[in-house]
Amino acid sequence: MPTGFSLHIGLNTVDQNHYGGLHDLKSAVNDAVFMKTIAEAYAYDTVVSLHNQQATSTAVLDTLHGWADKLSTGDILFISYSGHGGQIDDPKYYAADDRGADETWCLYDRQLLDDELYAAFAKFEEGVRILVVSDSCHSGTVTKAIQRDVVEAAIEETLKKLEAQQVLRPKILNGKNPYTTHFDAVYKQVMEQIKQTAQENPPRVVASVKLFAAAQDNQVAYDGEEFGRFTAMLKSLLDTGMIDDGTGSEKLMQYLKSQYPYPTPNLLDYGAMIPAFDRHFPFKKDIPGAAEVAGYRTPPSDESVPFAWRNVMAHDAPPTPAPNPLAVSVYFTSGTHGLGDLLPLLPEGVKNIRFQRDNTFVVEFQENTFPGVWDAIHQILGKAETIGAPIEVEPAQTTPTPVAEQVETTKAGGDSFEFLTVWPPVTTGSQSTFAWHLEKEYSQLAHARDHVMAALESKEITKRVRIAHFDTGYFPSHPAIWHNPNILKDLARSFVPGETNNKAIDTYYGDGEVQGHGLGTLALLAGWKMSAEQTDGLFNNYFGAAPCAEVIPMRLGDGVIILDGESFVDAVDYAIETGCEVITMSRGGKPNLAMARAINKAYEAGIVVVTAAGNSIVGGSGFAKFGPRTIVWPARFERVIAACGVCHNHLPYDFEAQSKFNQIRGIKLSNMQGNWGPAPAMRYALAAYTPNVPWAVYRKARNFSLDGGGTSSATPQIAAAAALYIMKHRDEMERKGYYLPGQQWKKVEAVRRALFEKAWKDPGFKEAERYYGNGILKAMDALKVPVKDIAEDQKTPAAESSWLGWSEAVGLFLKRRRAAKSASQAAQQAIALEISHVLMSDPALAELYDNMPFEKMGAEWPEMLMDEIVVAVKASPYCSSVLRATL
Repeated sequence: MPTGFSLHIGLNTVDQNHYGGLHDLKSAVNDAVFMKTIAEAYAYDTVVSLHNQQATSTAVLDTLHGWADKLSTGDILFISYSGHGGQIDDPKYYAADDRGADETWCLYDRQLLDDELYAAFAKFEEGVRILVVSDSCHSGTVTKAIQRDVVEAAIEETLKKLEAQQVLRPKILNGKNPYTTHFDAVYKQVMEQIKQTAQENPPRVVASVKLFAAAQDNQVAYDGEEFGRFTAMLKSLLDTGMIDDGTGSEKLMQYLKSQYPYPTPNLLDYGAMIPAFDRHFPFKKDIPGAAEVAGYRTPPSDESVPFAWRNVMAHDAPPTPAPNPLAVSVYFTSGTHGLGDLLPLLPEGVKNIRFQRDNTFVVEFQENTFPGVWDAIHQILGKAETIGAPIEVEPAQTTPTPVAEQVETTKAGGDSFEFLTVWPPVTTGSQSTFAWHLEKEYSQLAHARDHVMAALESKEITKRVRIAHFDTGYFPSHPAIWHNPNILKDLARSFVPGETNNKAIDTYYGDGEVQGHGLGTLALLAGWKMSAEQTDGLFNNYFGAAPCAEVIPMRLGDGVIILDGESFVDAVDYAIETGCEVITMSRGGKPNLAMARAINKAYEAGIVVVTAAGNSIVGGSGFAKFGPRTIVWPARFERVIAACGVCHNHLPYDFEAQSKFNQIRGIKLSNMQGNWGPAPAMRYALAAYTPNVPWAVYRKARNFSLDGGGTSSATPQIAAAAALYIMKHRDEMERKGYYLPGQQWKKVEAVRRALFEKAWKDPGFKEAERYYGNGILKAMDALKVPVKDIAEDQKTPAAESSWLGWSEAVGLFLKRRRAAKSASQAAQQAIALEISHVLMSDPALAELYDNMPFEKMGAEWPEMLMDEIVVAVKASPYCSSVLRATL
């Protein structure tokens, strides 16, 4: 049976002779006492508490060092800390490029460095479980130093907001800086000892360390009247039964994040990988399989990778995906509502409820409660209609369109380092340079970029623009990324539910459908200056279209199809919070209400949103199609610029169009092409060059391949052009009032009008508007367009969750059939939304979906076609039983 030792540290007060005016806390000792009760409940063998004056650096380290020889593989060490947290300058001794700041615990006599904890943990035997719960500021990686620049401005801004609202006291150092004051007498000696130990015997942790932290490294945690905010939330989850013995670490972190929006909690794992430690409730002493070590989370040292990122790079094997929960999102459309308003609407089988934001709740149901998520939705709407509750309900997650994994060659960047042979320039026998898409004959992005960068250098332009990059994350050590100081790594975030890596770093587990997708698009957007050596002698210049813009990487998932509306909405909120003016997202999927509201919010905040039009697969003889052929969401929303594709030969990124206009016959292949249409969706579309653009790759023999493709590659080019225009014309837009509250949307319209006005509309073939919408991007020409005067009546209509008029068309059909005489608007909207999801989900309905006459909506919708759609949807296995009965 495993042995368990626990140490619980709580400091309401510290030695003011050392800290010089640090304010007392109220709840830290209570936090430590509560954590002790958890250890006692799980029958830990030895439980030690250190409060206030007892909690010195010597007492803590001596306790840990004394226990190192007493615990063996399968045993557990549980440490909790509640008190002030700090950061100090880190003249790092482990490696030359491990620089930045150390996180600290403010013990009674001095600050305890994260490096000291790491060294202490290195003394424990292989396979010992070490669980750390840190309710303190800057605690995201307090047990292990990782490179970061302290984002003081972000901290100060957040503190001002929260303190203005008279919320909890920050657990942050104030008064005199004890590190500076006592460096010679205290900290210099500590650091020299760390340095000497590291040089003689570099510490390596072979125990399995799991840190639950109250805040990220650049955030502050908060004190409370009885418990700290983080500890109080953990206690509440336990008291209400939302977490129990069956809750693993990932699920526990997901609950904490959903209930605890600021600061953002973090889960950091390193050392031995013990599957049972991940799978079972982490506080439990006795778990089966506790002694079974499956490997290590920290990869072997690789001198080609900067030291700081070796400890956050990914596992060698793909993580086991969490089961897709049967979850719905319930949004109250008017008034202020709480849990008491929600409960009467819910059928039996509820597993969990969490408040999301803005009158929105996410409800999870037990498995096998309903045949599918739409059955749950229709039941909730039926109850709401009975009592008159003003709600909208939709899936919290959606299944993907069937594009991915159909054909091996669908990857945006393939395994080959050469061009895709089915597209120009190969098929036309043309010559092409490495970054041809940037040149003046194509997007003009190199000229526009160089113009803006020269103006920044001469101080003609004094303020950069900030871009939110929504994708699968990125690999910070790639040479196109590592040297760019404008990629704001410390503001990077993951919005994947339960994600343990909260720095938007892609999880590398080998080649996959979209492995490294975010790296590829980020490099196209903001890649730094490359040397000839880094590009196999092919290129020696800036790789990205807007490396001068500030970019915040945001990880929304492992794939490029939106599966989680919650993640998208969170990312949009964060983009607004961090002052982004452009969003680039090479992702797409099915429509939903949350997505529409987020797009509207971004538009009103003055953010230019550029998203991919989507891709489909053709293959076999003729043009057999997989997946919807027309533009996907959110690119289909009118407040978004839809990024379509144009090839090296200026013809559409479409095999049928290439055959038609280039007189190429008999194409037999299985490959990806870009989406376009229908005509109403092209009013806000723009084309950029793809495929066969250079694509940044990771852990390959080379840094780049030449086969980047998909509308994913077009999207960052258009976003870069928007960012360059804003930087160039910011002063002019400010003079016109486009940064004033309530007027920011005019900035979006001004940018779009400049890009659309100067887009190339006549590339030498008929029907260009059909494929390109407003034309082909010409960034430098757009940069020369003065800022337009935007009138109030030029505001683009708000985004809706379905095609404009589609809900009305469905309502008319239901009325004709007398199938739902009293159907509420919310129920009608849900039926329309489900029909659209069925059409996009069922491969057999792709052709019907693509040929729908979107220009004839509402009352003009052809009744015969509506009948055909209903018959097809009812026959689809994707249709819910409720919808089938309704139709």
